[in-house]
Amino acid sequence: WTPDDMLRRIGSEAERLNTRIQTHALESHYESIESPRIRGCSVLKHLDHLGFLTPRTSLAHAVWATSSDINLLSKRGSQISHNPGSNLRLRSGIAPVPNLVQKNVPTALGMDGTTMGADEDMFAEMRLALALGSPPHGSVLALTPRTVFAMATQQGARLMGRENELGQLRSGFNG
Repeated sequence: WTPDDMLRRIGSEAERLNTRIQTHALESHYESIESPRIRGCSVLKHLDHLGFLTPRTSLAHAVWATSSDINLLSKRGSQISHNPGSNLRLRSGIAPVPNLVQKNVPTALGMDGTTMGADEDMFAEMRLALALGSPPHGSVLALTPRTVFAMATQQGARLMGRENELGQLRSGFNG
């Protein structure tokens, strides 16, 4: 709901300062249905028209991302911060994380300051992300423990632009 001029200014300042941008997007069903009514297109298409979807942009939630939105995110290199506990606690829904991962959308694991148990336990959040991203039948995409671990480590560091200093557990890494 940020005015377009402000979004353009944020984008140009982030580029000038060589810094990252994070905002919430497609967290609620309301947002996914109101944007087309108000703007004539989806939230992400609108952000793209403003030049806001870039590799420096991370979007928290993306619960209501459509396949078209996911393709656009993949094309632009924008990143997602998946917050499964927050999404459930706020009754926002379940993000299509397996689809994001399949389309190579960089997806990190976050907590958004409010997890299901209100305990800010990243390991619990990893277990929740795996459970929600692994349906009980094999006919759909599913997350793997390795993918969820990478979301919590490498992808989280990448989202912050700190992949050379954080997010790796390996011999000789100085991060």
